[in-house]
Amino acid sequence: MREEYVKFFNDFEKLLEHLNPIVKDYYNECGRPRTRKMNHFAMPPEINEALGPIAPEEGQSLEECVETIKTTFKYSVKTMHPFFMDKLYAGSDPIG
Repeated sequence: MREEYVKFFNDFEKLLEHLNPIVKDYYNECGRPRTRKMNHFAMPPEINEALGPIAPEEGQSLEECVETIKTTFKYSVKTMHPFFMDKLYAGSDPIG
């Protein structure tokens, strides 16, 4: 195998290891509608400030990528939440 492929694959594996518990926690929050909000509402400037530069010129470390994903989840609407109703789409399962 190509050397750079192996390095990228190993980096990807590390990212998935970090994301697995984050995604599971996000999914579990949708199962507790009486104690978890459907979203963390914020105005776009606040979200932009929390995210920082999305595509920085120098790239991001693994830890910075994980933090960006956590922030994205924080401000995303939980479409699997039972109180989420939308005329165009709705999530009903984790794969969707």
